[in-house]
Amino acid sequence: MHRIAIHGTAWLTVALASTACGLTDPDASSLDVQGHYSVWLAHRPAAYAFEVNRRCDCPDDVERPTWIRVEGDQPVEVRDVETGEALSTTGLRAITVDDIFIFLLEHMAEEASHLTVGFDVEHGFPTQANGWVTGSLADEFTFTIVDFEPDDG
Repeated sequence: MHRIAIHGTAWLTVALASTACGLTDPDASSLDVQGHYSVWLAHRPAAYAFEVNRRCDCPDDVERPTWIRVEGDQPVEVRDVETGEALSTTGLRAITVDDIFIFLLEHMAEEASHLTVGFDVEHGFPTQANGWVTGSLADEFTFTIVDFEPDDG
């Protein structure tokens, strides 16, 4: 079950189509995500925690709800939400908001990709994203960020 934050979220839908020369309008969509990334970088708390839920073509344990605490730009505590088990701070489940932005920007560089993203209005981070590359179900993904807690100490 995915919980999606609706209040305080702005939505952006980006559809990119391939042409003989590549993307039809790569700048408009990448500028929107890059703009939110700039807001995030300008207002990123010194430390924060959040829960992330993912669906992707990845190992099953990566899709389990994960709670992550970040200090600076590094995960310092990672836990499985359902079991409370402590996880590696360097494993596939240990991601930061910056990692998510980088993933989204790299995904947008793919030809014939589709991306829908919701952003937190106050902090600029993505609260929900869904994307795929046309003709490739293996590259489909969904994630939500919930229970974001900034900690500026």
